[in-house]
Amino acid sequence: MAVARTSLLSSPLLSSSLKPTFKLVLVLYFNMFIVTNVFLFYRGLLVTFVVAHNTLENTLCKPYNCGACAASLEAAAVHHGCYGFFTHRCLIDDTQVLLRRLLVLALWKRPWKEAQPLFLPNSNDSRSLDVAANMYGLPQLSRLPVDLLKIIHGHSAGALFWRSISVLRATVCISNMGDESQQSEVVALRHVVSWKRGGKLDKSDSQTPLIIRLTIDSDGISRVERLVDYPRYWRKNYRYTAHIVGSGKDVEGVQVELVNGLLRLKLLPNGWVPHIWNTPVPPPLSRCNLSPNKPSATWPRLFYLESESMRGITFFYTLGRLCDIHIHYQEQTSARSTHRRMKRAAQSNAIWLYLPIPPGDQLTVVGLRQQPGLPFCYLFQLKKSGDVIIGPHGNSFFKDSCLGAGTSLGFIYGEPNRADFMPQQVELIGAYCRPESQPTPEWWSPHVFPLDRYEAPLDRFGANFLSQDSFLQAEYFSWAPLDDVVSALVFRDQITGCCKGILFFYRNGGCRAIGECRLHVDPAQTVPEPSQLCYQMESHPAKYSPDLSVYRARVTVQPSSQHERVHLQHTHGKIVDEGWVVHTEWKCYLMHSI
Repeated sequence: MAVARTSLLSSPLLSSSLKPTFKLVLVLYFNMFIVTNVFLFYRGLLVTFVVAHNTLENTLCKPYNCGACAASLEAAAVHHGCYGFFTHRCLIDDTQVLLRRLLVLALWKRPWKEAQPLFLPNSNDSRSLDVAANMYGLPQLSRLPVDLLKIIHGHSAGALFWRSISVLRATVCISNMGDESQQSEVVALRHVVSWKRGGKLDKSDSQTPLIIRLTIDSDGISRVERLVDYPRYWRKNYRYTAHIVGSGKDVEGVQVELVNGLLRLKLLPNGWVPHIWNTPVPPPLSRCNLSPNKPSATWPRLFYLESESMRGITFFYTLGRLCDIHIHYQEQTSARSTHRRMKRAAQSNAIWLYLPIPPGDQLTVVGLRQQPGLPFCYLFQLKKSGDVIIGPHGNSFFKDSCLGAGTSLGFIYGEPNRADFMPQQVELIGAYCRPESQPTPEWWSPHVFPLDRYEAPLDRFGANFLSQDSFLQAEYFSWAPLDDVVSALVFRDQITGCCKGILFFYRNGGCRAIGECRLHVDPAQTVPEPSQLCYQMESHPAKYSPDLSVYRARVTVQPSSQHERVHLQHTHGKIVDEGWVVHTEWKCYLMHSI
C-alpha cells in the first residue's frame, strides 16, 4: 500500500503574497525508515503532490536531493489507496482545486503548523458508516451496538473499510468548501469572542482580561470560546477531543487563520506554545507537582486523569527508558493501540509494565525515585492494592520524593513526541491534588516502599545474572503477596507456554501485577481460588555471550485439590525446547504462606 503526501509551494488560500513559480510535480519516496519515523506510516512508498502552478507533470526525484520538496512550505500525508478512493468519490473536475482543498483540509487538522499529530479517534459518523457498510456489502455492520463496533475497529483499525469512512467525511467537507478566490482571514486570538467550525468569527476589540479555550477533535480545531474566568473542574472523560486553555497574557501575539470554515493557530517563532490537554478544565500547571522535567517547548501534550476514570496504566519501557504510556479506560482493556503508534525502534524492544486500578480502588500517592546513573522509577500507592514500583531497579542508593498524595489525587503525564528522529521518551509525570484532597502528614514524608533492595539468584557460573554490570541495561522487578488471593490471571508466551506475568486479585478488591501482563495480547488463563503456586526456572546460554545465561520460568497456579497430580507431572516433565536446561527444579508454595 502506498502513501501519498501533499505538500505546498504556494497557494492563494494560505498566503496572498506568494506567487506560484513551481510546477506541480509527483515525487516518489522508497525509504521506509524515513516514512516510518517522520510520518508514522508502515508502508515504504510515499507520493508527494507539490501544489503551485496550473499544470501537472509526473517525475521522480531522490528523497535526499529534491529542490521541490526542499522549497515546500508545508506537507501532509495520506494513504495512496485513500487518495484514489477520494478522487473517485469527490465530484470536482478541476484537479488543482481538488488538491488545494485536500491540502487545506489535511493541514488544518493540526492546531498549528508545527504541531504533531494528536491521534484523536474519529467521532461516530453514522451516515458515513452506513454508506461504507453498504458499499462493502456489510449493511448489518452499521446496525451493531457502538461498543461492539469499537471492539471490531480495535482489531482492524488499519483496514481500508475504516479509512474509507474518513475519506467519505472528507469528500463531504471538501465538496462544501466555498469560493476558491476567497483569501484566508487572519485575526489576533485575543480578539476572538467565539467560533465554531464552518461558521464565521465573532470578534471584539475589547481589552478585558479573558480566558480563551479551544476544542480540538480529529478534524482539527472545532471551537473557540472566550470565558470570563478559569473553568471550574468537573469529572468527565473526553476521549474524542483535546483542549487548550490560556489566559490573555498567554495568547498575546498568537493569531488564528481561517480558511473555508477551518481554523488553526499561527504562533510566534519563539513565543508561547500552548499546552494541549485531554480535558476542557485542566488543573493549573503552577499547582501541579511534576517530575524534574518540564513540559516540552515543542510538543506539550498533557493528560490529566483521576483514578476513578482508569482501570489501569501500561508503561512501555525500552532499555530502561519510559517511552510511552497507555491509559486503560473502562471500555478499553488492551494497550495495543498505543504500541502501534510507537516508533519502530521502541516497539521492538518494549517491555510492558502494567499497573492495575480495579473498580473501587484509587491512587493515594504518586512518587518519584531517583537513582544515580539510572532513569527514574515511579512510585504508586493504591488504597487497596498497596505500594507499587514502576521502572528499572538495581541501585542501592536512591532518593524518594512525593509528587502528590490524598484522597482526590489526579495523575498527569506528558505524551512523547512520536514524529521526530529523537528517541521516544515520556518526559513528564506528575500529580495534582484538588483542594478537597486531605492528605495525612505521613504521606508527605519520604515514603519507604518495600522493594528498596534485592538479592538476585546466581547463574550456573555463580554470577549474579541480574547484576548491574550484566548485559541487561535495565531490570524490572515486581512483587505481590500471595495471601487472600481470590483469583489469578496467568499470561503465557504464545509459542513456548512459559509464564510472562500474573495478575493477582485479592479479597479486599485490590489487584497486583507481576512480570509482563499484556491484556488481550498474550494468551491468559484464569485460575479461581488458587492455593498453590509452582515454578521451574530454565536457562539457555546467551547468543551474545556464552558466559551469560538467558532465563525463563514455567509457572502453574492451581487449587490445592489439583496440586498432588500436577506435582507428579513436574517431576517427570521434559524440557520442550532443544538447548534449554532446567536451572531450578520445580518449587511449590502454599499461597497463604509466602
